[in-house]
Amino acid sequence: MIETTGIHPSYSYQGSSPDMKVIERLTLKPDNRIWYEYTIDDPNTWDQPWTAAFHWKNHAGPTFEFACHEFNYGLTGILSGARADEYRELTGEDYDRPVVEAEYR
Repeated sequence: MIETTGIHPSYSYQGSSPDMKVIERLTLKPDNRIWYEYTIDDPNTWDQPWTAAFHWKNHAGPTFEFACHEFNYGLTGILSGARADEYRELTGEDYDRPVVEAEYR
């Protein structure tokens, strides 16, 4: 069980207040799937706590963090660097491309 409180007000969820509490439960099922369940409790926003749940399927390979990446401007550079590394591994040559400057607002 993971209990999260003290969430910064700038990370409001659906109009939640700073008093919001999130409880997460992860259960490994016999078929090797993970049952993920979370409960949101914020008496300042909702009449009662509410829960959602779903299965995570097991798959080969690494599992990456599921995180929102909106406005993650560094992601472009990270992915470009990874593609350049892959190109170098495949060809033995550096990937020499012009740098594109971007302005974010």
